[in-house]
Amino acid sequence: MFDQQQLDTYLTLCNSGAYQTYLNQFYTDIPAQTIQFTDTGSVAEDGSFQIVLSPDSKRYVKSVDFYLIEFAEDDSGADEIRGLGADNDIDKDWDTLTFRSNFRGIWLGLDGNLLSYTVTESNQQRIMFSAPVLANGVKTNLRFSFIWDDSYENGGYYQLIGLWDGVDTDGVASKEITPLKAGDQITILSRQIDASDYMTALTRGETITIGADGGVVSEIPLSQKNYQYVYAVTDIFGQVYYSSTAIFEMQYTYEELLQNPMPDGTYAATVSVISADIDNELAYGGVVTDE
Repeated sequence: MFDQQQLDTYLTLCNSGAYQTYLNQFYTDIPAQTIQFTDTGSVAEDGSFQIVLSPDSKRYVKSVDFYLIEFAEDDSGADEIRGLGADNDIDKDWDTLTFRSNFRGIWLGLDGNLLSYTVTESNQQRIMFSAPVLANGVKTNLRFSFIWDDSYENGGYYQLIGLWDGVDTDGVASKEITPLKAGDQITILSRQIDASDYMTALTRGETITIGADGGVVSEIPLSQKNYQYVYAVTDIFGQVYYSSTAIFEMQYTYEELLQNPMPDGTYAATVSVISADIDNELAYGGVVTDE
């Protein structure tokens, strides 16, 4: 995130006049809105949900992710809204700043159980993820990654890293990663969203007993429900800009996706609605209360 004081300090230490000039030009006359959409959301020719950013936005884009929410009904017919989290499995064209959904009807899970996760880091070597869980009754985070490796059919593989306690009340991040071991009890924490005020509560889901393999992270088919999808573009200063929201109607059952996984570029859902009226910052970035 941009820090003017850090920039000023660096400029006094930097020996390159050309680089000093570049930094001053880059961080001067910063627009009030660094990210501009020329298309806040539409259906592309191939049926995917796409956005397009303005050329001037390119210098300020740090990351492009998407948030996904699942809609269902409980036994009484009341709406159940679950925030699955955020991922960056997107078809990205950085030349035209066009981004298209690659919605294959899958999500990531631990030993066959869906996780509510977010991307914490992404580079050319790996993508890092984090998901809230209870480990033997204690709240913590499950860390795992996708390692890019062309020797694998899907371009890489998932690797379970372990448990991480996150950031404490003083803002200090834990440096310890605890590997999972056989017999550990891992309870999935899901983000349930209140439709009236978009407040998010972590609720307890399935409890998994870790086996001798230490736990496996893999892609899991989603159920045949409706899903709410929105892009979140983060700039280099940490500000998040949301696209319009699309409603995806799943066209396949869990069993169909399990038997015939869909490759990149094929889509498991159709876009039924695109709306700019939904308050995405509330819906996807709402306050999380205790489970």
